[in-house]
Amino acid sequence: MLLSAAFLIISPLVIAANEIETIEVVSQHKKENLQKTPLAVSAIGKLQFERSELNSLTDIETQVPGLALGTINIIQPQIYIRGIGSNDDSAAGDSSVAMFVDQVYLNRMSSVYMNSFDLQSIEVLRGPQGTLYGKNGVGGVIHFIRNKPVLANEYKARVGVGNLGLHNFDLMLNQQLSEQVAARVSFGSHQRDGYIKDANGRGVYSDQNQQSAHLQFAYIKTDDQINLALEYNDIDQNAKGHTVTGGGLGQIISLTQPEVFNDFYHTLSSDAGMAENTNSGAQLTWVHNFASVQLHSITAYKESESHLLEPLSGADVQYSDFFAADIAINEDAQQLSQEFRLFGQQIFDTQVAWLAGLYWMDSQANRSESYTFDLGSLILSTPTQAVPPGTVVSTASSNFQQSDNTTYAAYFNLDYAFDSVHKLSVGYRVGYEKKQVEQVTDQVDGLIIHEVYQTNNQRSFNANTLQLMLSSQWQQNLYSYIRYAEGYKSGGYQGVAPTKADAELGFAPEYADNYEIGVKSDWWQNQFRLNATVFYTDYQDLQVLLQRESQAPVSPISVENAAEASSKGVEFEWGIAPNVLPNWHFSGHLALLNARYESFKGNPNVKDNKLRNAPKSSYAVNLSYYPNWFDAYHLEWHMSYRYKGTTYQEPENLDISAIPAYHLLSSKIRFTPDSEKWLLDVWVENLTDEKYYVHKFASPTSTGALAVISSPGLPLNGGVKLTYLW
Repeated sequence: MLLSAAFLIISPLVIAANEIETIEVVSQHKKENLQKTPLAVSAIGKLQFERSELNSLTDIETQVPGLALGTINIIQPQIYIRGIGSNDDSAAGDSSVAMFVDQVYLNRMSSVYMNSFDLQSIEVLRGPQGTLYGKNGVGGVIHFIRNKPVLANEYKARVGVGNLGLHNFDLMLNQQLSEQVAARVSFGSHQRDGYIKDANGRGVYSDQNQQSAHLQFAYIKTDDQINLALEYNDIDQNAKGHTVTGGGLGQIISLTQPEVFNDFYHTLSSDAGMAENTNSGAQLTWVHNFASVQLHSITAYKESESHLLEPLSGADVQYSDFFAADIAINEDAQQLSQEFRLFGQQIFDTQVAWLAGLYWMDSQANRSESYTFDLGSLILSTPTQAVPPGTVVSTASSNFQQSDNTTYAAYFNLDYAFDSVHKLSVGYRVGYEKKQVEQVTDQVDGLIIHEVYQTNNQRSFNANTLQLMLSSQWQQNLYSYIRYAEGYKSGGYQGVAPTKADAELGFAPEYADNYEIGVKSDWWQNQFRLNATVFYTDYQDLQVLLQRESQAPVSPISVENAAEASSKGVEFEWGIAPNVLPNWHFSGHLALLNARYESFKGNPNVKDNKLRNAPKSSYAVNLSYYPNWFDAYHLEWHMSYRYKGTTYQEPENLDISAIPAYHLLSSKIRFTPDSEKWLLDVWVENLTDEKYYVHKFASPTSTGALAVISSPGLPLNGGVKLTYLW
């Protein structure tokens, strides 16, 4: 038994009568058919991994309705669900979308690593979650679930090559050691050249160099299951690479370097930078069956170490005589967590499925951030005093953060069936968090940091969250639910605060009330599936990262409880496996979203603007064809067309920094013999070579007058993979 929405069992794509696959999830800590689960949850499992190239967190963005991702660098993924997310990376900050790996919450985004080779599934739960979790997710939850050891001998290897210098190797070995003990080890090595060119025309930025290893031992018995897991992941590559696309800096580059400015994948930075991240951990999971209850114990330790040197402005100062910026980040973090859960089916002779849990986590993070600015004559000159061309003034600032965070929580959930149709679920969570943060600045640039200071602050936060659900099984293939859920994200302290007063002020928690109606249905003897969700979420005290107005060339950045907001919309997921076209299968999703600021402190003009990374519409259409052309071999063809609408990146909804809508087309052909001992994949992503962005940033956020900095997405890329099983 695993964490909510954590476990998938997916049957073969086509079963009797050409039906759509059956997906089972343990969505409320009990195995359920996804079509009878009262949650807006999307499941990416074996079939989707086989049809698509899902090798990183950003690859799943267009696979799930309502999910939007931003990538400024590898240690700061920005994850949004239904317009709710966070781009605060302070040592004491939390993510609005909670990330879990094998039931364990990840306190730092730098600990997120994905290799789909031995993943069992990815679960994405949309909307506030909390009463079944030790840690709340005010925007939603993303959960990665690895395959576990089995009592059998299984071996699998995969090699792949492709354009952009791509070459990958993956290996999995599962060995039965005794009648009740098994071991499983997986290893992956992925390399790819960069696709963004530096000032010398070399494609060095956004390369890939990643290795991973995961070892598990399992003791499997009727009443006891014990799993010990050890993991190690290492990333050592160049910086992401940014291009100048607007603002004053963009205007200068467009005039002085028009060829580079009009080259989508060309930057005028000459330093390749670096992006290094190592994360590791150990986890012990124990499941024991007593006479009438089941106990789960999950003990985990995680640590990560990150080093980043990023040419932030996308242009060295000699090419603009205006300004250039670099950022250096060093962070190490640790967390230790313990969770206990008890499951039962009866209370005082009444059939009530119940769950009770206790959770504790202690985490520390040490983070240093340094900024270097080169200011040229154009930015140093004033109307009354010109500065000679070629003059450069360099400034630097440094900030050190040390945080110690503790979380306690207790929660329960009850499921009571009124009759064979209707069931009521009640969940409640009591949470307490304490955050202690020390900040020190020893270099002041007058741009990002305005004074030398040292602070040591501590705050605690309490929150109780409720969930109510009424679900109804109207017919065998028609299911609906009504859900009310409260969400919560704790407060904290801003990283790289410009003044001592800002460092001591901190920010308060944010809260959410979510109302949701869902319908899940299968029609025409399971040849057609249609699931729909309608939701409305009200957010209070939304935490927003923004730049204040300032007379300085670069405005200071702050985190504030700036807004009241709402997110409402409708989401559809569908699949068709028609008898009239027995070799064809269709699926897809559509999300229509209206996520807006209802009010905004200090700037009434932001009212009614769209939230960040909240596209008005996004959708995907997937097609699979299984021709019977060979007697001894199988052939598959998969095609996927995905669309993501325009997303704004600042509360002011600046057009110059908005990420324009884009379309992505991918295709894969798979060839395998009847023996299924090996298979060959030929795949292409971004088949039309669409030029799109994965991140944009305006400075200042209110106007973008200084610069607009952008991060291009991958161009057309493809390759060949050979997988062998024995």
